[in-house]
Amino acid sequence: MDLGLPQQKQKVIERIFILGAGFSRAIRGRESPLRKELFEKLTIPSDMGDKYKTEDIQMFMTDLDRDIMRLKNSNSPKTDSYIKLKIKIKNEIVGIFKRLADPNKYNNDVVIKFGKFLKENDIIITLNYDPFLEQCLCEIHKIWSPFGGYSPIVRCELPANHVKENSEMKNIIILKPHGSVNFLEAPVIGEKHATWIGLEITDDIFPSLHCNFGYGLGKGSPALMLPSYLQQEFPRQLNALWHLAYEFIEKAQKVIIIGYSLPEEDGKANELFSYIEPHPDIETREILIINGRESSVTKDRLEKVVWFNPKRISIKPLGYLEEEIDKLPSMIHGKG
Repeated sequence: MDLGLPQQKQKVIERIFILGAGFSRAIRGRESPLRKELFEKLTIPSDMGDKYKTEDIQMFMTDLDRDIMRLKNSNSPKTDSYIKLKIKIKNEIVGIFKRLADPNKYNNDVVIKFGKFLKENDIIITLNYDPFLEQCLCEIHKIWSPFGGYSPIVRCELPANHVKENSEMKNIIILKPHGSVNFLEAPVIGEKHATWIGLEITDDIFPSLHCNFGYGLGKGSPALMLPSYLQQEFPRQLNALWHLAYEFIEKAQKVIIIGYSLPEEDGKANELFSYIEPHPDIETREILIINGRESSVTKDRLEKVVWFNPKRISIKPLGYLEEEIDKLPSMIHGKG
């Protein structure tokens, strides 16, 4: 999949960052919900709550997906109501994170420091729906732009008045293979279903760009891969983002995992790490895990997933991002 990105032409990518919900918690505090807290914010019909008996959003969505699949196969009249509930939950999740994407809250010390040591050709794979990091890199550091910064897989036309400033950005690529609150899928002429992802770029998210554009001319719908073990239906571009992530991590010399514990049920992410295998141009790889108490657990999980050879791969568990942020530049400093 040649997208013309400089990183695709490199034999080795110096460093890749992989961010989970713990990263957003570190930069936005408790207002950024983790799994259980997110479920508590959703409006779940009482009869469905009684039926599934769980406070884990991933377990709830898995049971819902399983019922949708079963009801579809039996042509049940309940199918539409279950599908509508799934869409409602997706829209509520988008609403929650959009409300948190306040342009006045970029100045968190941790994310500002994080942005300062990002450099040309860095790759960031974030499993979060929120745009908090992008807002800081675009609005404060001026080193990244949504016009091309999400890779050519998720893009929109570059306005003429942004051509010059866009050419001055660092070539940092942010991949969001779980989707994002500002990703929209919309119909394509001749297709029955939404088949393409574009961007929503508004003053509420990126005020400095003075651009209000929503893909699909108002007919776009949120493009997210909802948390579910089944993960049956999601926009096809998300699969393309996963494949690009596989391509990048396969030749990564340093992988920095922040706020993500690699749960066994996250099949796509486990598959991603399985691409860290022997590489002819990389003698040793380094994986840093910055996830507080979960870091050692993540290390154990990684050793089962990656092509682990202690002579070729070093996996180092560290503390929380807030504790490690000032040490990070020296720990992950590379050439250039």
